[in-house]
Amino acid sequence: MKSSLLNEHGLPAQIWNSAPQLDNIPVINTHSLVPAGARAVVIAPHPGDEVVTCGGLLQLLSSLGHPLQLLSITDGSASHPGSRQWSEQRLSVFRPQESVEALRRLGLPMHSLKWVRGGFTDNALSDQQSQLTEFIGRYLRPGDVVFSTWRKDGPPDHEVVGRASFDAAQKAGATYHDVPVWAWHWPERDQQM
Repeated sequence: MKSSLLNEHGLPAQIWNSAPQLDNIPVINTHSLVPAGARAVVIAPHPGDEVVTCGGLLQLLSSLGHPLQLLSITDGSASHPGSRQWSEQRLSVFRPQESVEALRRLGLPMHSLKWVRGGFTDNALSDQQSQLTEFIGRYLRPGDVVFSTWRKDGPPDHEVVGRASFDAAQKAGATYHDVPVWAWHWPERDQQM
């Protein structure tokens, strides 16, 4: 059986299993993570990140009857700079459609799912943390359980959205959880340091 590779360095796809950071993650259950009746809010820097970060959790919470709120901060159009096949214009349409299809395949009730698209410019969020915090804060309320990208995830858009989400959650009286997206790169990143 041929193993899938994570990147051009030839690292195996399961390399994140060797990340020492994962040794200290406590085991949790759904009810302690999102209490009964609480609304789960997933804040994604780009369309698709909500599925990558929390797809299984969204599916489980939906099946348990939790109200869900999704926020996609950008349209994800700058993910393939310089590509002739995937121009920013094409990606600005495709990436959100890709998210809708992924959520549909997870069985989420698209007709009742509350989903806000921020319209911020992809790959240009670093200087907009206060605007992001204000924007996100409009959609949060006390008792929400917020999930967003880890504040030390690596990509600048992920980190600033994580920081803004954390700040907005604190102001709203919501619970905040960091979710690492690029954790699979920890061992590789640690080797370079």
